[in-house]
Amino acid sequence: MLTNEQLRLIALEVARTALAPHRVENALVDDTVDAFGNDALGVMLVIPSEAVSRLDGDTLIQFLIQLRERFEREGEQRRPIVEYATPEDLTADADPES
Repeated sequence: MLTNEQLRLIALEVARTALAPHRVENALVDDTVDAFGNDALGVMLVIPSEAVSRLDGDTLIQFLIQLRERFEREGEQRRPIVEYATPEDLTADADPES
């Protein structure tokens, strides 16, 4: 099984290819469970605020398909659950005063 860091690098590579490099700043990966209690991977893509409006549904769906296929090729059977955030979102989440 791949480490979360290896999975993070794969997610970042796939995202930058599918969504264009300037649209993805970082990827975070953590263990989670899905709605049925199965092991899954939480994947958080960090996208610049100015790029959010340029992302379209078809592109995001293609990214999800490519990510799942790549994880499977690498031997990872857990399904990715992908979320998106801007750097400002992450800063606000980390700030207990906000």
